[in-house]
Amino acid sequence: MIDLSKVKDLKILVENLEIEGKITEIGDLGKIFIEIPVNSHSFIGEINKKGVITFFYGGKKYVVGGRIHCQSPYKIIFTPETNIEEEKRKDIRVETPAIPVEISFKAGLFHKGNIRGEILDLSSTGASIQTFKPLEKDITYSISCNFPYKHKKLPFSAKCVLKNLREYRNSFINGVEFVEIDSYSIENLKKYLGNLRGTTKKDALNP
Repeated sequence: MIDLSKVKDLKILVENLEIEGKITEIGDLGKIFIEIPVNSHSFIGEINKKGVITFFYGGKKYVVGGRIHCQSPYKIIFTPETNIEEEKRKDIRVETPAIPVEISFKAGLFHKGNIRGEILDLSSTGASIQTFKPLEKDITYSISCNFPYKHKKLPFSAKCVLKNLREYRNSFINGVEFVEIDSYSIENLKKYLGNLRGTTKKDALNP
């Protein structure tokens, strides 16, 4: 069991801001009290905002999702809503607006179907997708969506497999890994992630 009072390199990720923090107290019902540096982004007025915290413990990186409440300008209360899980993705994940995604699959001759979901966060290697029906392991899924990009949409499609699954209220958060992406979708993914991170360069293709 992880002793949260002994974690290292804790970071808070909210709206694609990454802020260092330090746990000062573990409250009732698992609430985590975190202090952030005075010269960092202030959370004044933030109530019930979705966020993620990551940290290292025993040489491994962990991630947990939840809600952020501002206690004072540089003190927050983090209420976990997911289990603490080891971070498997090597690339940095970016929180996205809820992006509608179509998920299709075919397993064997007769087992096929379509599932609707929403992408919650994204990296170059995978995504977290919220659905009302859990995805299954040992099945390759095809996903398709449109990334909102300035005043247009960037089509994206890929094949993916389920890597982890957790329940969230009356739904499921499916962690998927991309196993096949065409070159057009790769470029759109890079462009969209770059825009979210503020690193997209302006050129003929990125006005």
